[in-house]
Amino acid sequence: MTTKTIIVGKVQPNEKIIKPIEFKKYIGGSTIDDTVTLPSEYKFIELIAPKYFYFSDYDVMFAYNDPDLRNYGAFYLGYWNDGVVAERA
Repeated sequence: MTTKTIIVGKVQPNEKIIKPIEFKKYIGGSTIDDTVTLPSEYKFIELIAPKYFYFSDYDVMFAYNDPDLRNYGAFYLGYWNDGVVAERA
């Protein structure tokens, strides 16, 4: 499955990209947990806020599979890096 990545409000250039997106923490309700979900499990990943927290360099991302059912998506802290998803081995 190929995952489409989106930077909200920006057009992405077609460049050679080398470092994939990394999810580090899952944000759910009032908790932040270590995540085991891989970015390749999702069809869409949006970069919501780069370097969001002043005390860390985590980016905030939103991942989902169906654009019509975004309420089933999930928020993650991690690294957008070059905005590509490493496919499963």
